[in-house]
Amino acid sequence: MQRLVFLSPLGGAGCTTLAAHVAALTAQRGSVCLALDLSPGNMLGRHLGLPSCAAQGWSHALLHNQWWGQAAMANSAGLQYLPHGRLDDEACSRLQAHWLRHPGWLAENLQALDLPSSALAVMDAPSPCTPLGRQALQAADLAVVVLDASERALQAQPAVQALQQCLAPGARLRLVVNRYAPRRPSQQAALERLRQQWGNALLLDLIHDDEAICEALSQGLCVHQSMPQAQSAHDFQGLAFRLLSDLGLLPQDPP
Repeated sequence: MQRLVFLSPLGGAGCTTLAAHVAALTAQRGSVCLALDLSPGNMLGRHLGLPSCAAQGWSHALLHNQWWGQAAMANSAGLQYLPHGRLDDEACSRLQAHWLRHPGWLAENLQALDLPSSALAVMDAPSPCTPLGRQALQAADLAVVVLDASERALQAQPAVQALQQCLAPGARLRLVVNRYAPRRPSQQAALERLRQQWGNALLLDLIHDDEAICEALSQGLCVHQSMPQAQSAHDFQGLAFRLLSDLGLLPQDPP
């Protein structure tokens, strides 16, 4: 099993959206894929067909000393999904204490899922400043840091460099720009400076700012399902292809 994590030092960068689309496109190709919602925001399932955020999830199983995999479900496309579930503040505090006591919990329990070697686990991670966010980063074969084309992304360079130091041996880190609006000169300039900062680590695959993504989410869909002709649908296809190739899950090189 290959492990792909989306995370960001920036709030609201769009990790959930990217994780959902890459997972859905992977399953659409016929590959075994698990979408794992590690974020207490609990929004991943909305992109994957749930009418509302899952009330119960793997977090509840863990709090009751049960096997977390029992919360798994699958959508009509065959994508497996482990929802986070809704938690109150007291339950969140208990989980935070658990991560601190068991820093290897996520890696161990991913391995226990016993998925085939050709499978992909796509993780929507919370902030890397949280204990579970750090565990997700350390469990990844490929970590994708989601940025926007902005001054705050440029100033996040030290934070992203710190994430690189947390990767497991052999794991790789890539960066992707989300919600890019090419008609905005400030974003054009920020993108150029990001490319100077990161070189080849910054993927050429941009995700454009597109209202079609929001419209798809309101229907509980990914954009390639609701509006395949949209610019963002093409963007997500390219990103998914690039990442699957990077993980060795496609036989051909990316274009």
